[in-house]
Parts: sequence; structure tokens; C-alpha cells
Amino acid sequence: MEDPWHRAKEALGRWAAQQIQDVRILGIGSGSTVSAFIQALARYRQEVPMPLTITAASHASEEQARQLGLDVVPLESLEHVDLAVDGADAVDAHGALIKGGGAALVRERLVIAAARHTMILVDSSKVMNAFKRVRLPIAIIPFGWRQTLSRLNGLGVGTASLRRKGEGPVVTDDGLYIADLAIGNIAVPDMLHHELKRIDGVVDTGLFLDYPTAIWVSDGLTVWRHNETGD
Repeated sequence: MEDPWHRAKEALGRWAAQQIQDVRILGIGSGSTVSAFIQALARYRQEVPMPLTITAASHASEEQARQLGLDVVPLESLEHVDLAVDGADAVDAHGALIKGGGAALVRERLVIAAARHTMILVDSSKVMNAFKRVRLPIAIIPFGWRQTLSRLNGLGVGTASLRRKGEGPVVTDDGLYIADLAIGNIAVPDMLHHELKRIDGVVDTGLFLDYPTAIWVSDGLTVWRHNETGD
């Protein structure tokens, strides 16, 4: 079945590819919107050659970029990243993000943290006034995952379940598991993020807050700026 937001993602990819003429070191995240951006970037570089080094937050994005002829290096080989381009599962009115639908949230945070600026690309279905009735991805250590789920459920903010693919759990590029926490309302994202991080077995959450981020949205016809956060 075709993604109903495919046109919006392609529009965002084409638009974003044309905004990075002055970028020399680019970080890329993961997911379908980022995939559309990688394709558009490779086409644009054929028309407008430019020196560009890329670091990718997932094996899938890295492999796609390499196959399209882009120069990809590990994050640890770089001193900084000029710009990170990524997607999000949800964006609230204040520019807070929920990420991790593609299970790459830990690496995505490291790429964004290394970047001087971040550009988030989302289709308009991802924008909401507040995080209500959402699933928050949480990266957890495989060892003792059942006990970690019990601690997450014991927090009383939602229902945690282990994300599965086929008959086994989803395993991230770093060998972690993903727990999805179904929550009715995230009133104070910053407080919840830190509360979850204190739970034994939790590595990271999908709440991305307070990074210098410009968020761009498309409905498939136009692209507009949603919000800017951070310093």
C-alpha cells in the first residue's frame, strides 16, 4: 500500500536538498522522510556538484547514501557536524519531538547533539498541539528487558510493551531493544524524559527537546516552517 504522505515526503526531500549549498559536513537520521531526502540530495548533487561529507545515524541510511554515490564517514571521525537533517514521529506546538519509530533514536540523538544546527522534516500529519494518545519509543538494554518493562509500567504514566518484528524483538543497530510506551498525555515532556532516564535498564527515550532545531512541514503542495527551538 502506498504511503498517503509520499508526496509530502518527496516535496520535503527536494526542498531540503536545495538548502544545504554551504554545508560541508552533513548528518542524516533515518526513516522514510530522510530516505526521500537522501534520494533528492544525490540527484541535486549531480546537477550542482559540491564538496560534502555525510555521517548517518543508521545502517540503512548509510547504505542508501553509499549506493547513491555520497561520501559517508563514521561520526567519531568528525570534530563537528554543520547540519543534521532528520524526521520525527510527532511534533508539538512548542517544537518538542518524538522520535524512534525507526528504532534509531540513540544514534539520531548523537548526530543531532554533534550538529551546530538541525533541520527536522515532517509531513503535516505529524504536527499536533500537544502529545496526546502517543506511543513513546524507549531504548532499553536487552538483559533483563522484562524487568525493565515492569519498572516502566510501574511508573504509572502509560503502558509499555516490547516492540517486535516477526517472532522476535526489534533490535537496534547498537543491539538494544525498543519498548513502546502508550501514553494518553505528555503534559511536561522534559520532566517525563528525565523520569524515564532514571529507570534502570533505560538507555534513552524518544523525546528530543531543546536542540537548535528548525522544523519544516509539508502537505505535499507547499513547505512551511513550523517552529524553531533551542539557542
